[in-house]
Amino acid sequence: MCLLSVILPAYNAERHLAEAVRSVLAQSFSDFELIVINDGSSDRTADIIREIDDSRIRLIQHDQNSGLIAVLNEGISLAKGRFIARMDADDICEISRFEEQLAYFEANPNVGVLGTAIKIIDDEGRGGKVFEMPLLPEEIEWALPLFCPVAHPSVMMRADIIREAGGYSSSAELAEDYELWGRMAKETAIANLSSPLLKLRKHPESVTSSRVQEHLRASALVSKGLIDSHLNEDIALETVQCLRSSGSTESGNADAAVKLLLRLFSLSFQNREKSDMRGIRRDVAIRIFRLANKTSDFKKRLHYFRIAHKFDRNLIVGLLKRGIEQYVPQVKRHLIG
Repeated sequence: MCLLSVILPAYNAERHLAEAVRSVLAQSFSDFELIVINDGSSDRTADIIREIDDSRIRLIQHDQNSGLIAVLNEGISLAKGRFIARMDADDICEISRFEEQLAYFEANPNVGVLGTAIKIIDDEGRGGKVFEMPLLPEEIEWALPLFCPVAHPSVMMRADIIREAGGYSSSAELAEDYELWGRMAKETAIANLSSPLLKLRKHPESVTSSRVQEHLRASALVSKGLIDSHLNEDIALETVQCLRSSGSTESGNADAAVKLLLRLFSLSFQNREKSDMRGIRRDVAIRIFRLANKTSDFKKRLHYFRIAHKFDRNLIVGLLKRGIEQYVPQVKRHLIG
């Protein structure tokens, strides 16, 4: 037995696989097994794993490609650890990733899912721009209907909780992680570490790059499902898509998206202390302000500006002074995620 199982799916991953695996094996925390599932690769993926001499590696061979969701669920069934970590075949772990995540779990027994901030790198490993995620469980609770608030390759989970949730669903291809967080959030708290403990590689062949429109639609459908369940009604997909994209759509959808955002906040957070909700209130203010700028009715726009002002007075004053198009790049960091 070991404390941690790391699941690494690999399909035609020869270019970056060795670097990814070595970043896992070099972790400051060493009591883990690395389950590499070669999912019917036609390149040197299996040979690369066999050439790495480390007893912690378990290589699982598939003759044919099963797909990511099936592979992830297989990894969960094979895992011997009390915790399960995800890793992709083209990403890079920072050396203290597992140690820091496990220490957080020990200090926070109510948390069952823990991600981290990430650094975005290109195919050659260049870049390093940090992508911050919402940190606290209440921030993730707010963010969950709006977008996926956990970077999948950075995540570590309690094994018993993900098994109780039923693992990944085949009905949510391209958004299987997001759909899973929505189900797990009903049973456990979810959090993120502020440190960028994973370098996530973006390249033209990655799923989120090569199938971006399909990915966005799948994610919007997960958002819609969460919102429908929360409000117990059928919300128009176009409204949800507008809310997720902060208003990059026609005026009518922007109006509906503002109203939906306010309903979500009112239902979940209206009665909490303002001092405890500063980050979420700022997030609401920015989203309303940006949506307001997509409405064609000037009176409605002013009305929405006033509402945003109530959520975060100082921020909205600054936005109005500088103008949204000029100022948005500087305030994106205040958005939840």
